[in-house]
Amino acid sequence: MKTLLAAVAFAALPALASAQWPNHLPAGVPKTADGKPNLAAPAPRMPDGKPDLSGLWQNGPTGLGGAPSSDPNAPPAATFFNIGSNMKGSPLTDQAKITERIRRPNFGTLITDVTIDDPKAYTKPFTVRFAQDLVADGELIEFICNENEQSSGHLLGKGEGPKTCNVSAQTFDRYVGRYRTAAGMEVAITRDGARFYGQMFGLPPFEIFASSEREFFLTSFDARMTFQVDGAGRATALVLHMGDDQIATRVP
Repeated sequence: MKTLLAAVAFAALPALASAQWPNHLPAGVPKTADGKPNLAAPAPRMPDGKPDLSGLWQNGPTGLGGAPSSDPNAPPAATFFNIGSNMKGSPLTDQAKITERIRRPNFGTLITDVTIDDPKAYTKPFTVRFAQDLVADGELIEFICNENEQSSGHLLGKGEGPKTCNVSAQTFDRYVGRYRTAAGMEVAITRDGARFYGQMFGLPPFEIFASSEREFFLTSFDARMTFQVDGAGRATALVLHMGDDQIATRVP
C-alpha cells in the first residue's frame, strides 16, 4: 500500500519543462461581470449532450492531479501507477482492475476517481481522488515529465554531466531543515555523514549533489535547487528549479 501511494505522489511532482505558444487561448470561456473567467459556471456539453472534458488542466488544491485514461480498465502499464514498478516493485498484480470515473461538476473543475481493485495485493478496493483546475485564458504549455528518468545514462555521446564540488558538513548543516512553498509543498533537507538528501511528498529521501557551495542538483530526476542564505550563511529559503522556479521558505 505504501509503495502504491508513493507512486501516486511521485507522479505528481512538478518536475516539468515547458514551452509556450501564447497565441493559442481557449475559446468560449464564460466571464463574470468584471471580465474574469467564471470557473463556477455550468460545465459545457458536447452536441450529443455528453460532458465536454476538454481543456488545459493543472493540479488542484484538493488532489494530486493526474492523466485520465480513455480506457476505464486500462492495465497498470497504461497508467501513472507503472511508476511504482520502476521504484521498488510493482504495487499491482495480474489481478488488478483500475476503474477511472471522470466528471466535471462545473466549468473550472475536473474530478477523477481512480478505484483500485486487486484482491491478490489488497484486502479491499480503495479509491484515490484527483482534482484538477482549468487553466482558463492561459497559455498552451507543452509538458515534458522527467521524473524517474532512466534513459540518459544509456545514451551514446552523452556529456560528462554536471561538475561537482566539495561542501563541508559544517556548511551544509546551515541548510538542513524544512522548507515550504506557497502552494504548501514541503521539502526536507537532511545530511547523513558526507551525503546530502532532500525529501518531498513523504517519499524516500533522494541524494543531492553540490555544483557550488549553494547550488545542488539531482540525478534521480531533472531538478536543481539553490539555497538563499542570510549574513551568517544560514539558509532562509531554497529555490526549486523544476521547469518553473518555486521558492520554498524555511519553516521555523
